[in-house]
Amino acid sequence: EVGSVEAWASGGPGDSTKFMKFGQKVIQKAFTLSYDKASNRVSVGLDDGVIDVIQVTNNGYEDVACVKAHQGRVTGVSYDAMSNVVYSVSQDKVFRVSHGSSIALIVGVPHK
Repeated sequence: EVGSVEAWASGGPGDSTKFMKFGQKVIQKAFTLSYDKASNRVSVGLDDGVIDVIQVTNNGYEDVACVKAHQGRVTGVSYDAMSNVVYSVSQDKVFRVSHGSSIALIVGVPHK
């Protein structure tokens, strides 16, 4: 266990109260992450090539998918709610487009 990924929220406009929506332990260093406001999803790229997609809910969170998608550190990750895909890049020099709910590969493009 290296640490945790946490999401915090405020009580609303003008309210300075903050509360944790979720906290998830990770065993590898989280190198990159993105938050998609439209879907309330957090995508985390880990040091070991794993992509973890988390759905933030009113009661905390649900794991959508956690998959070893790359052979090297994930250096960029983003979820697109309109097309339900995860875009990722890695030190393995592969740009990957994956299905948003399973991280199943749609297309992988190696960098030359």
